[in-house]
Amino acid sequence: MSDISDRVEHMMRVAEEQAQKAGELQDAVENVRGTATSADGSVTVTVSPSGALLDLRLSPQVSRQSHTVIQRTIMSTISEAGRRASEALRDAASSALGDQIGHFQYIVDAVTASSGASSEGDSQQRDRSDDGGDFEAGSFLR
Repeated sequence: MSDISDRVEHMMRVAEEQAQKAGELQDAVENVRGTATSADGSVTVTVSPSGALLDLRLSPQVSRQSHTVIQRTIMSTISEAGRRASEALRDAASSALGDQIGHFQYIVDAVTASSGASSEGDSQQRDRSDDGGDFEAGSFLR
């Protein structure tokens, strides 16, 4: 009987440790952000680890640039801020998870890869439907 109670106690300790680590991870990643400023200082952006744009600041000198330069500067600065947010997320998770960081990174990589593939597929589907695409030859109900 003591063997069963020992195993139950062990399982309870493991569950408590995992719950504590999950709480630490949540606390660590809750406020992770990535901020970057363009080389010329005209654009500063802040993004979340998911890439969501949280803040965009344009300096007055932006008004002297062409719209294409502004667009490229904004996009490259967002990309750099996203890279920094990913690094900060990895660092925060690493300190909370220790040697279990490999599992976390595997999940993050899988989610990132699947979301990138689906958004590309969605984009291609929109392109087809915008120009008549798959339906221009008539009804798809045959």
